Amino acid sequence: MNMPTSLVRRLRARHLELLQILGEVSTVHAAAKQMNLSQPATTRMLREVEEMFGGQLFERSARGIAANRSGAALIARAAILMRELATIEKEVELERQGQQGLLRVGALSGNLNATLAVAQLLKQAPAVQVSVREGQINLLIAALLGGELDCVVGPITDEELRNARIDELRLERLVEDSMAVVASPKSPWCRRRRIKWGDLSGERWILPPPESVLRRAFMRVYLELGMSPPEHRVEALSPLTTRSLITLNTVELGLLRMAHAKEEARLGGLKVLSMVSEPKLPPLALLARRAPSLRPMLLDRFIKLLKDSSAAIHGD
Repeated sequence: MNMPTSLVRRLRARHLELLQILGEVSTVHAAAKQMNLSQPATTRMLREVEEMFGGQLFERSARGIAANRSGAALIARAAILMRELATIEKEVELERQGQQGLLRVGALSGNLNATLAVAQLLKQAPAVQVSVREGQINLLIAALLGGELDCVVGPITDEELRNARIDELRLERLVEDSMAVVASPKSPWCRRRRIKWGDLSGERWILPPPESVLRRAFMRVYLELGMSPPEHRVEALSPLTTRSLITLNTVELGLLRMAHAKEEARLGGLKVLSMVSEPKLPPLALLARRAPSLRPMLLDRFIKLLKDSSAAIHGD
């Protein structure tokens, strides 16, 4: 058994809390106020932290204090530990209520792969609680690196691979992906075959936000054709909003990931148009922190279900 180090014996949760707060404020006075401590007590606590880590972590000036490189790295780790402590507190409360663990998943809105894996996990382990956060992939990765999520399911673009902290993450490719144009089953476009992208330039579109992977791929199609991309009537991220507004005849056309579009077609809500090309999207992947997880068995179980659901959806 590993013996506790001097740091483990001396470091307290209040030290971590101070570091987390100093990542948000620039004076000891402001930190003391947030912690409900006197300024001398907070200054003393900060000195204790620097002694424990063997050197200066903050630069002092008349304007306040600022973390040096070592201090910034420690603040980032302290923030992760504080979030993990909050999660442990939540899990203990869940255990008292008869639950058996908490898994925090990040995914794009309407991600079918993640949704099916969550459903399977809850069938197999009904006492587990799952928290799903939806959003843009860059924000989800930041939350994963910050300890707010256990894993993320989403597309990995070159931009994400250039993240300075990408080496801290474990990446597993799930499936290739492509873009689909969808319309109401009543749309005259559904009767056409091999539709050219230029033919759709004058239609009423609902498009995802400019920073989304789908929107960037859409823009690239028209730019490569030497054409101006169609203007959107509505801009929204949610696939549910896309389906609803098309069904209500507010817009004519929308964009979805191919797997999601095929599922909508199977349910009868939308039709996938027959385009001359189906632009490739960055592959869907699973991301998790390389650092040991507090929920390794639950996370590994979810990852296996995620791979199974991805293979079933895409026919791999």
